[in-house]
Amino acid sequence: MKSLLTPSTARTAVAGKHHWAFVSHARKQRHRFGPYRRPSADQTSHARFRPELAMTRNKLSKASKEFMNHVRSLFQTNPQVANTYTSKLAKLANLDFGKGSALLRGRLKEELFAECVLANIPQCQRIQDAVVDYSFGGTGISHKEIGWTGKGEGMAMSWSKGGHHRSPFGVPLLIVNTSEHLSSKKRLPFGFYMFPNGIPSTVSLLSNNKTDQLIPKTVILQEMQNSLDFPGGDYFIPFAYNHVSGRDAQFSVLKLIQ
Repeated sequence: MKSLLTPSTARTAVAGKHHWAFVSHARKQRHRFGPYRRPSADQTSHARFRPELAMTRNKLSKASKEFMNHVRSLFQTNPQVANTYTSKLAKLANLDFGKGSALLRGRLKEELFAECVLANIPQCQRIQDAVVDYSFGGTGISHKEIGWTGKGEGMAMSWSKGGHHRSPFGVPLLIVNTSEHLSSKKRLPFGFYMFPNGIPSTVSLLSNNKTDQLIPKTVILQEMQNSLDFPGGDYFIPFAYNHVSGRDAQFSVLKLIQ
């Protein structure tokens, strides 16, 4: 029997078949997941290009690179500053202040960095507020230390439970690494590591009995690796560190206070 379909009507029939197959599939999907709803602006904002956010990140990256360049230049042109800093750092790491010594030691390490390094960079200024520790050319920077063992569960941005929180997001973070564990086991050398944009905002902070703002250790290690691998070495500055040399350290409050 001869077909009554012309080439034109045949194409129309095929197209119609595909159309109704698509409509049928769409109805099934709607039955499974409900009617389609257009995402709100808040739901899609993270996927859109936002010039103001890009400008902020570019500004932070530029300021972080300039700061690291100043520190690198200081250590290269003035070896005495570098040697004084690292030798005193080793002495502080070996001192035992008894209960709560970790917090006191960390504070003294920050003061040492301020007197040896920041004091030699005119653009730097101590701030010591709830968010950052110092600024470079108006850009705030947070400062953290990783000690000799470096085996903690994470890095605390602030030691408080339910109090004022120091955000690690969107703030440049400088890590001073003197951990033998990270250097030998994780291949993260002694030195300064810069996180130009802080910690990614997608990271969920942890809690323990001392703080609600604990950055997971895996995140810290990954960001340190990113700084180490960054092209041009802009975000990493190595330094020589001899932990054993500080074992004869002695602490005197009378000599500390002038």
